[in-house]
Amino acid sequence: ACNVCIAMGRPIPPSLRSSYILDIYYQARRNYVPQVYPGQAVYFMSEKRSSDHQLNWGRVIAGGLEVYEAPGDHFDIIKQPNAHLWAEKLKACLHRAQPKGASRR
Repeated sequence: ACNVCIAMGRPIPPSLRSSYILDIYYQARRNYVPQVYPGQAVYFMSEKRSSDHQLNWGRVIAGGLEVYEAPGDHFDIIKQPNAHLWAEKLKACLHRAQPKGASRR
């Protein structure tokens, strides 16, 4: 039904959108082959993590993984006061990553 709508240039009915999007995500995830990133990356993780994403990311980040732990769980990290804490840390990381002499706003 979704492919018919797309072929006809019509919007996908709201009742089918979630399953359509999830199917696209599944196909993309199944077909994606991670490439090694040569640089360094910053990883913010919650203290109440349920899996070891840090280890998985570390396998594809050749330049090293700078890890910061934030209080709470995966959803608490985006709430105050936690969001302010990691936003300040991210701001410092971005500042360090700027080339010397780059214009600052």
